[in-house]
Amino acid sequence: MAKVVTLHGARPGGWAKDRWAWIEAVIADGQLTPLARLVAVVLAQGFANHETAECRPGLAALVQKVASSRASVMRALADLQAAGWLERRGGEAPGRAAGYAFRRPEPVSKMRPEPVSPVRPEPVSPVSATGLNPEISPCTPYKDKPQLNHSARPHPRALMRGLPKPQCTTTAVAPGSWAAERWDAWLQAEGFPPLERIGRKIEGGFEMPITVAPAKGEQVPYGIARRWADWLRSRA
Repeated sequence: MAKVVTLHGARPGGWAKDRWAWIEAVIADGQLTPLARLVAVVLAQGFANHETAECRPGLAALVQKVASSRASVMRALADLQAAGWLERRGGEAPGRAAGYAFRRPEPVSKMRPEPVSPVRPEPVSPVSATGLNPEISPCTPYKDKPQLNHSARPHPRALMRGLPKPQCTTTAVAPGSWAAERWDAWLQAEGFPPLERIGRKIEGGFEMPITVAPAKGEQVPYGIARRWADWLRSRA
């Protein structure tokens, strides 16, 4: 299991500040499966005490909340524990639900790059626009080459059509689900049409970069969601 460091959630009141940063970090972990990220978000938002971070969801309630099988949810929990995001506590006694503590994998120290000696540019002879230097031919007046100032640039409206698909992992959001409702509310707030108009359907629902629409202040998920919404609108 990965080394972990304790979050402020271990102290009363600390989790209220660290919860959104933890969710944002888990969503950005590309090594996790979409279901594992969904389970993490549901645990933090739906089952954890917002002040103390105490979390005892009960497996049956968690399975119902994420609308997946018991075996799949158990694998997702195991993945989160192995990656260092969760720590299981208790739950071995009959009738006692397991608790989960929220953790962060210990960051890997970055190697300092070796210093590179600066390269001194070779001296260049001065250029004379009027041809005073007999060794240098006069520069052609700029007006004689108008094509240099007329590079083709698309109209701003053309830039909104056919944007390239963002390179990120995706998941399916079922139509009519609570996740789809969150996305529709977010799209409306950002000035986009709803999923029924611009969404791209795949097996299981609408293809989206993350299951839950980003909350206010989540910079990384917001950037991902915004690029995805721009792409959806450009192809609608």
